[in-house]
Amino acid sequence: VKGGAISVQAGNGAVGGAVSFAAGAGVEGGAAVITGVSKTEISTTSSNAASGDIGVSTGDSLLSTGSIKMTTGESANEAAGGLTVAAGNSNSIKGADISLSAGSTTSSKETSVGGDFIVTSGTGSTGGELRLAAGSGTSGIGGAISLTAGEGTIMSPGGAVTIEGGGSVGGVASGGDVSVVGGSGLS
Repeated sequence: VKGGAISVQAGNGAVGGAVSFAAGAGVEGGAAVITGVSKTEISTTSSNAASGDIGVSTGDSLLSTGSIKMTTGESANEAAGGLTVAAGNSNSIKGADISLSAGSTTSSKETSVGGDFIVTSGTGSTGGELRLAAGSGTSGIGGAISLTAGEGTIMSPGGAVTIEGGGSVGGVASGGDVSVVGGSGLS
């Protein structure tokens, strides 16, 4: 037996109608919750013109602003769900970019610091791998990988770049290696 569905749709037209859901404002604003059991999907429809955008953002504030958190659920007995962020492919000019950036500060105080950008693989009996790979060129050059530390001002040094192999806890086994190998060419 299937439960009844609920569909909310705005009208069509030269400019389609909008659908708006808003929680109430107050000293502490209300929450808006969308919960699916087997699947929750937010998407724009396909189009012969440009498809629509999806924006997820927190509001501005004179005090601290809200955060955005994306997590998958924990599993007691099976593998936990993955999290995939993928930009679109193109059959014509250029695949879509993915841009991830930490926040900057416009404060002139010496104690002001830009946001950190942290990428960490999971821990376990065997630690998870962290892989960074540029794309292959099918008929041209392959993509490059650049690691660049930030510049300092006149009286401040620039940032450092550190690449270090992992140590062995207790010192029984050997530490991890660091290998830098150039690509092979036709001989």
